Formats: sequence, C-alpha cells, structure tokens
Amino acid sequence: MLNNKKFNPNFSNITKQGAFIKLTPGFYRLDLDPAGYPLDYKPTQVSSAIEVVAGSYTKLSIPFVASYTLAGTVTDSTGNPIAGAKVEAINPNTKSSVISITNSAGIFYLEQLPLSTYQLKINGKSAEPNTITIQADTNTLQELNLKLP
Repeated sequence: MLNNKKFNPNFSNITKQGAFIKLTPGFYRLDLDPAGYPLDYKPTQVSSAIEVVAGSYTKLSIPFVASYTLAGTVTDSTGNPIAGAKVEAINPNTKSSVISITNSAGIFYLEQLPLSTYQLKINGKSAEPNTITIQADTNTLQELNLKLP
C-alpha cells in the first residue's frame, strides 16, 4: 500500500530487478502486505517512509529474513491428543512469546519464529521437550511433538 491506498500494478513495471512505479515528487508511506511475502520469510520492517525526488529513481531495498515454524501435536502421558491446549514458545532473551491453541486433534502451529532458543510450555507448564533451539541451518518447518509431563 502507498499512503494507505492499495497499490495498482497496472501503473507499474514489475521485473526481476524490482517494481518500477511512476510517482510525483513527495513523501510516501509504503506498507507491505503479509500475503505477498515469500514462503518462510518475513521483512525486517513492514513499513517505510520514502522521499521521491524529481528527475531521479528512488531505490528502496526490502530485506527479508528466514521465518521458522514449529508444528506438531500435544499429547497427554497416555498418548491421547489434547484439544484446546495453549502451546507457547518463550524467547528468554526478549521475553516475547508466540502462542498457538491446539485443534481437536491436538495440532499446533508456532509461526514466524526468529533464530533463538525457546522455552516450550503447555498451559503454562513445561513441556517435554522443554526447550528448542532454532539456528540458521535449521529447516524453516520443523515437526515437534510435545507431551504434558
């Protein structure tokens, strides 16, 4: 979106090198739509201020970083799936967390995780395993089955 208006691709030239848009000189706000992100990646920032100067090209690079997903099932001690469980990956460095609620089959998805080590909890209690480390060479989608202790 440019200045809170949907971008119209009919008024641009999109190539392998990027998108070229004719704009009048001035200041613009660019907001990125998550639906257009490459799979398993997210931008380092989702909006930018741009100054377009008359008679030149304004270049804007949008860096993307890998985004990781943990998916799996939550089961009890007898192996039965747990529906409606709150699964949480907590980053102890930033104190931030990503949360998922299991469906009727006990399946969860923890998405858009950056590189870090996470503490895993189910309904506020430590899960088994209780930590996972995501490194640069980790697959962007990992299957991780959790058990309540």
